[in-house]
Amino acid sequence: MESFLQYIEDRVASSRQELETLNQQILEMSAARERAVAELRAYEGTLEAERRRQPQAQGAAHVVTHKHDAPLALNFNLDLENVNKSLFARQFAAKHPEGFTPNQLLRAFHDAGVPTKQAYIYSLLHRNQEMGHIRQRRKKWFPALPTDAPDQVLSEKTETPAA
Repeated sequence: MESFLQYIEDRVASSRQELETLNQQILEMSAARERAVAELRAYEGTLEAERRRQPQAQGAAHVVTHKHDAPLALNFNLDLENVNKSLFARQFAAKHPEGFTPNQLLRAFHDAGVPTKQAYIYSLLHRNQEMGHIRQRRKKWFPALPTDAPDQVLSEKTETPAA
């Protein structure tokens, strides 16, 4: 029985040592991943700056990557003066059915190279909400559901026919 206990104690000790080694490797790999992510972000920023500086890249599909999201493909021309920001916000909302915050939308505009202020983001969100494109729930914005459409107001008054 004592040899069995000794065997189990040895296995526990070796398992602890293996776990400690793996934890150290995870820490090292995590640090390497963070360095790689930082390097990627730096190169993406440089690439975006060069694309904004050189207008011959216009007309191509523009891909924006987010830290925690899949790539977001925007299919409109990135003439920075004539970007349809409302369309951009609607496309962003459609890509994020789980909801998004105004800061995430602002970050998407900045990542796409579209200069926008935070106050404009709130104005854009409220305007799109009034038009029934998006809705707000608990500090997050979502694409509008068909049941969320604003009440339709008749634009024409009903008139009685003149006799």
